[in-house]
Amino acid sequence: MKWVEMEDIYNAIVDSDSDSDEDDDHLDMDSMRQKLSNLFHRVNEVCTAEFQLISNVFSSPPVGKGDATFDVTSLSDAVPFQVARTLLQRVISDPRDGLQARINDLLESIDRRGDFDAGTKKLDTFVVIHEKAAGLFTMLKDSAQTMLMANNKSRGDEDQRSEEYQAVSDENKRAVASLIQYLTTQEMSLSSSHRRGYLNLELRLLHHECCYCLDRTGAKLVIPKRGKDNGRHNQSMGQAGGPATYEAPVMPLDKHHLKKIGFSGLLNGVLKSSVLRQPLMHATDSLARARLMFGMGQGFGDMDSTARVITGIFSQMCTFYGNSFLFPIIEVLGDLLDTKPPAAPPNLPFDENSPAPDLGVDGSFWVGIERIHSAAKAFDRELWAEQRKGSERVWEILEATGSHTSLTLAKDQRVSFFQELEERGETAILRALDTISTHVSWVLVAGSENVLKNRVLKMGDRSGGPYAVPAGVALDNSNSPAVKSLTFCLRAQFV
Repeated sequence: MKWVEMEDIYNAIVDSDSDSDEDDDHLDMDSMRQKLSNLFHRVNEVCTAEFQLISNVFSSPPVGKGDATFDVTSLSDAVPFQVARTLLQRVISDPRDGLQARINDLLESIDRRGDFDAGTKKLDTFVVIHEKAAGLFTMLKDSAQTMLMANNKSRGDEDQRSEEYQAVSDENKRAVASLIQYLTTQEMSLSSSHRRGYLNLELRLLHHECCYCLDRTGAKLVIPKRGKDNGRHNQSMGQAGGPATYEAPVMPLDKHHLKKIGFSGLLNGVLKSSVLRQPLMHATDSLARARLMFGMGQGFGDMDSTARVITGIFSQMCTFYGNSFLFPIIEVLGDLLDTKPPAAPPNLPFDENSPAPDLGVDGSFWVGIERIHSAAKAFDRELWAEQRKGSERVWEILEATGSHTSLTLAKDQRVSFFQELEERGETAILRALDTISTHVSWVLVAGSENVLKNRVLKMGDRSGGPYAVPAGVALDNSNSPAVKSLTFCLRAQFV
């Protein structure tokens, strides 16, 4: 009867996901978590009852005792533990109705959807299954130890049998330890296969979602050329994800397209605050799932695996947020500047009731630089978060794992990201200052010459030429039209 109930729960979980495919576009993870909890709890109840039955069947009532008390000495036989192991093997590894087979059916039912949201739902399902399966194996180990281990209280007061009971107890402990080791091996096998599938999907989905954030703005990405080593094995993660660990290709923004849309297109597109923030939100979700999947020192080398996986996610985000996202934008901001002043001289003085000339540097340039600077600070705050206790970000997780190698590698990635961003930003700003400098010369020289030329034409004064200084005029005369106009322009540019 209990096996029939377990079969019904198995089918209910898979069928519920199939129903959600037809009736709802969103998989209810709370409902899925509850159903998996019920399933694993029921599995534990069945196994606990079976362990009790095995203990009763292979034990015999001692002389002079009631039927409710059993002699544990007969449990030293290997048969009851073989039966228990066979039971667990059927529950966990049966190719048709085993736990592993049913979990695979559930994951495949999500794959059959084939839409964009299926990847996220599968990741969430991986995390839920890992969480509930870990609890199930813990309960099974406790049940096996409680129901099959010899209980010292059942010995009664017969001191003459203490040596016999002690020998049986030691033998039972070894047998139960072997059974628990079998459960541990099965848990490791289940976790290992799920972690490999999860990790590759996590990295692929993170890359896809980050690129999709840019694609939605209308921006174009440069497709990697065939034959280039875009990487398919993530060196920063070692063997954490197996031999086929995914590494995202570098797909930078198309700078030619960015130049076409200009400053306005940049500020209203890829440099919008929501667009800059969205990849960071996806990355923090990935960090949270990875921490749940790989744990924090829960055994089986989880600390090293966690460190490598977290470092891999952070490395992928440094590459995307830098090489694919911010670096091309900041280069285009500098390229959009026109360093050559107009050929025609300015008409001085400028009308201060009208917008000031930009001296070759559009005000949107400085807005773009400011947004990139804010995005870089947000990147460091949201992902790295050094010395922020309780943040559960990269720095804190790597510190908790104690992996100095992974922490050093992540620090190098972070330093490299900011160093390259600063160098590119410095290049763009120096280009802007050079542009302003050439336009300052244009205002002071070409503008002054034009003023004097007009004065000569109007008043007929040809004495001294355009650079002549009238007698008695101070050299720091602030009433110069060129100086006044330049002050007006610089004030509008920087104040």
